Amino acid sequence: MRGRTRGAIAAGVALAGGLAMVVSSPGAGAAQRDAASASDYNGPIQGTEYDCIAPRDPGSPIEGWAANGADTGVRFNGTRWSGGEPCGPGELRISRFPAVRINDTTMYMQRGSGGATDQDSEAIRHGHVRVGELSRRPASVAPAAPNGRPCAGETETYYDNPQPMPEDFEYKPGEKYSDWENYGDPLQTDGSNPIPGAHYNYVLWSWLTDSAGASNPGGGQPRAIIGKNEVVHRCAVDSITSPAYAEGSDKVVGYVRGIYARVATNAGDDVYGWVVHSWRRADSADWTFLLSSGPVA
Repeated sequence: MRGRTRGAIAAGVALAGGLAMVVSSPGAGAAQRDAASASDYNGPIQGTEYDCIAPRDPGSPIEGWAANGADTGVRFNGTRWSGGEPCGPGELRISRFPAVRINDTTMYMQRGSGGATDQDSEAIRHGHVRVGELSRRPASVAPAAPNGRPCAGETETYYDNPQPMPEDFEYKPGEKYSDWENYGDPLQTDGSNPIPGAHYNYVLWSWLTDSAGASNPGGGQPRAIIGKNEVVHRCAVDSITSPAYAEGSDKVVGYVRGIYARVATNAGDDVYGWVVHSWRRADSADWTFLLSSGPVA
């Protein structure tokens, strides 16, 4: 974990040299046949996709939940936003996209960013929050087509295995704080206060790049929080492999692969989106997988 403000998630990526590649995933699954194009499920998301909402009772714990119904250990009390975010002190930044049912309760996504909470002095994290903890519901909007829609078929079943990604991987060329690490095992690498035993990452509304290597505005926004050994059903959709840059440079130092998949909440809601599959360094042919073919210890 680096000593800097953590927790910001992608808001669009511009790539140098058209380096994103559409590939069929090796290692954890053979090449897919008759797969749909990644672009059919990975459009840009633009505009204001969240509302700033005060909690109903700021004095009560505001928990962050995962799709499997587990309390992640994240708390959102005392938010203090930084980096030009429009939300005020104590407010939550709630996604305006459709809610999901978890533990038979309607929940919305609290979108993290740079800043602080009473729990952590360097990050505001992500998590599902119960609608009853909000002073009002967010103004609802539909996600931009074609993001989040069901796929025509599924090919493989994996188990989520969050792991830290390299600290020196940036998803924007020439940038310093666009960390791929935010998508690996963020409750262990974000902020100043790792949560013991909490291993979670995300289903994303859209991938951080498009298939051709161009920018994908709004890419990387969390759709759902998923935990270790959460079942992930891979869709018959081409994966996308995107470059990782050295800090403040256009030099490609690695690659990160995303797949389109379905995850179910413990209340039975199906969530579709992009999941980190694996990464490798540019000077190595060996991939490190964040999805497993069987349960992990």
